[in-house]
Amino acid sequence: MNRDGWFPGFVDGEGYIGIAKRKSVYSAHLRVGNTHRGALELFQETFGGHIRVIHHKENQRIVYSWKLSRRDDLERTLEAWLPYLVVKQEQAKLALQLIKYKKAYPRPWGNGTSKGRPYPMEMRARLEELHRRIKALNKVGGHANWEGSNEV
Repeated sequence: MNRDGWFPGFVDGEGYIGIAKRKSVYSAHLRVGNTHRGALELFQETFGGHIRVIHHKENQRIVYSWKLSRRDDLERTLEAWLPYLVVKQEQAKLALQLIKYKKAYPRPWGNGTSKGRPYPMEMRARLEELHRRIKALNKVGGHANWEGSNEV
């Protein structure tokens, strides 16, 4: 079975493409939640990442989450999916912009310590703008202007 369009279609319906911000560190990630672990195992086997239980209450079905955040894997996956994504295409483009921007301008590390110097102000502004835009798209009710939109 050819799954080229199945994976991105599944993500369009059940997934989340976002940019996390922790202090001054920005990172792109992709998550898919579902009650069918087998479907998420297909994602993991094909693209990497990891699966965890995110919701488990007595008398309710277990909800699993697959997450892909390793930069090279995420970049390769989103690039391949762009032609197939409809609902999440703008989020994928923003996540790819972040990945490419950070690869082009690696974080300036300090003198061998684990703490690096902060990014220059103009770079932080660009990263914050990408974070703000993807957050607006992912907001409940937020969506990009795409051809299939019922917006009036």
